[in-house]
Amino acid sequence: MARWNQRGRRQRREARILVREAERFLDGRYVLDAVSQGQAVPAWTWMSWLAHGDADVLDEARRWLTDQSRPRDPTQHVWRCVLQLLAADLETTAKAVGCSVEEVQHAALVPIELGQLEGVGPTTFHRIVTAALSYFEQHWPHASGQLTSAQNGDHPSDRQVPRKAE
Repeated sequence: MARWNQRGRRQRREARILVREAERFLDGRYVLDAVSQGQAVPAWTWMSWLAHGDADVLDEARRWLTDQSRPRDPTQHVWRCVLQLLAADLETTAKAVGCSVEEVQHAALVPIELGQLEGVGPTTFHRIVTAALSYFEQHWPHASGQLTSAQNGDHPSDRQVPRKAE
């Protein structure tokens, strides 16, 4: 009987950890945990911060990325620089089209996040997100509140992105 109780406690503890990580992912804070714990940080983790972080999360992460000493892994330093640039681009795009950061995130970034980002390095990631933000800025209809891409099915995240080693 004791074995079942231990198993149940362990499963509940693991479930709480999973729920906490999912919440951190969906509010854009998971990347902070992964980096601070020294874990490998794949592209989808960085994207979760950019696609889901509200203004406070974006500011917090931007300060955190700036305040951290240069990591031992040079790739992680490049990711930090790319994310700082893209966060600024995200805010600039929202201001340029007269909508909220959240609208840009949901219309331009979440579709990329849902695509395959496995094996994408910081340079390709920057190109993909910059292209999506540019597309969003050019096609955001100010009056209707709907992306024209939704009407014609033409969105940068629908296109295959050539992959090359980075």
